Amino acid sequence: NKASDLIVNFYENLMFEGSGLGSRAFISPIAENALFYYRYKLLGISIENGETINKIEVIPRRNADPVFRGVIYIAENSWRLLGANLNLTKEAGINLLDTLTTQQQFIRVDDVYVPSDVTFTFSGNVLGFGFDGYFVGIFSEYDLNPAFAKNHFTNEILKITKEVNKKDSLFWDENRPLPLTKEEERDYIRKDSLAVLRESKSYLDSLDSERNAFSVGKILITGYTINRSFAKKFIRFDPLLPSLHYNTVEGLAIKYGINYRVNLSNRKSFTIRPEVRYGFSNQIFTANISANYFYDPLKRANLGVAFGTEIADLNSFGSLSLLNNSLNSLIFETNYSKFYKREFFQITGTRELANGLQATAKVDYNVNSTLSNTSDFKLIDNKVKFFSSNNPFFPNSDIPLFPKYTDLNISINLNYTIAQKFITRPDGKFYEEAKFPSIKVGYRKGLNNILGSDVDYDFLNVEILQNRIRLGLVGYSSFMVGAGKFLNNNVIYYPDFKHFKGNKAKVLIPDIRKFRYLDYYIHSTDKQYFEGHFEHNFAGFLIKKIPLLRKLNVEEYIGIHYLSQPLKRNYTEIYFGLQRFVFNLSYGFAYGENGKVAQGFRFSYGF
Repeated sequence: NKASDLIVNFYENLMFEGSGLGSRAFISPIAENALFYYRYKLLGISIENGETINKIEVIPRRNADPVFRGVIYIAENSWRLLGANLNLTKEAGINLLDTLTTQQQFIRVDDVYVPSDVTFTFSGNVLGFGFDGYFVGIFSEYDLNPAFAKNHFTNEILKITKEVNKKDSLFWDENRPLPLTKEEERDYIRKDSLAVLRESKSYLDSLDSERNAFSVGKILITGYTINRSFAKKFIRFDPLLPSLHYNTVEGLAIKYGINYRVNLSNRKSFTIRPEVRYGFSNQIFTANISANYFYDPLKRANLGVAFGTEIADLNSFGSLSLLNNSLNSLIFETNYSKFYKREFFQITGTRELANGLQATAKVDYNVNSTLSNTSDFKLIDNKVKFFSSNNPFFPNSDIPLFPKYTDLNISINLNYTIAQKFITRPDGKFYEEAKFPSIKVGYRKGLNNILGSDVDYDFLNVEILQNRIRLGLVGYSSFMVGAGKFLNNNVIYYPDFKHFKGNKAKVLIPDIRKFRYLDYYIHSTDKQYFEGHFEHNFAGFLIKKIPLLRKLNVEEYIGIHYLSQPLKRNYTEIYFGLQRFVFNLSYGFAYGENGKVAQGFRFSYGF
């Protein structure tokens, strides 16, 4: 509902770039290089107000190109665009929709032709359900020589106040350029009535009684929630079956938690989560509780506290999910994940200091101790494989990776996105997709001899990253570059090392930081490091030129990951793959100092 969504300019070479309509931009029929993509046919000539207007059909030279189909209207002598009726179809590469039609008309203001109106009409089909609709924008009261005060424009592109939907009918009668249809009038009246009803206690209680219905499926598979909507309180119990897991340290284990949330006034909220975990083989019971108070939506500010005990992954980024590690252990006799016990108390605060600048501060107190394997159970016994120890550096022996120690550390992280655009709504601040990189700076210090802390280190790191850099017809790129150094590492143990997002599984969730073949643990360092990640999605630019493959509507991409630290230099991954919607299949190679160390397929899903 912002005016910029309705601004269409066919004088630009590329249209709808970054709009989400497609992975690539679309080529205007009057672009500088339009003759390479279009043929034209004169359909007729008309004269209006003494001006000769040519009605011209635009015809794609190749159906698979990201181009329009339809008609444009061009003035005879000035060659101005006076109107357009153009559509995009699935052949052009639009997402979700089957057809999008754009109609635009121009009027003369003084000696300038400007848009008078634009209409978007769309239709589509999802899982057999058809839909269609339209948007209309009307432009008037043009000021061709506006005078804006200095610093009039900021990065806030839209502000919605609490009273935005409280205008009376007189306001809309005066300001709405197009009267509502009878169907729309009935729809607004119905929705206004429903909005009042849906806030009433009787309605919410009735809805809760339905939602709160008990079932075995909820308890076992999906989770069970008790809703108290009128009081704005919600309790969710984790599902039992996904809480069960297996690893060689704990054997069969259960990790179970309950979430309690209270929605407060002015979009504030408070959440609390107690969680317990028990391993039936090592007979270790852990329990912890975390709480978070979201107290300022406009500043994205919250305060969190957590304390207790837990079984944690040796890699602070994590390795496999509990389910994935269970399947690998039980079926393939491969126990990738390694664990340690952590007794902790943690305070975290985050707040936006200025537009685009988010700060996070944390105080973390831990007592860490190693764990060993206690189970070698598997469903399928692979005679040529065996479980490795819980020490990733000594896979054949359960040598403790570190002694039991106390760690008190403080950390500060700043994340700044250059020229970040945002929308302000009553329920918070919402950032637009960034057009410029984000810069992250972090500092972490291990404090020695305070509350019995054994550690003594200083760690500084810097990262620069950006997702989906739009490159017109050739798709988009994402990158991340990071470097860091332990300024001192007088006393430091493995859990406090700098870790990286490794992967050894065949299935992963996409993440520009995530390596595809890197071991989860052995590249972690207590010295300096450099990492770089780059991926480019061609969005069908190449594959749609191949007749037999273009109908698959897949997008091709390539990527490279690089990591270097003093003991493991010049680790490199190169991969290429195909993407369809949220599903990705790639094949790649990984190289270390001594040559190739891995290769194979990787399947991923998600954005």
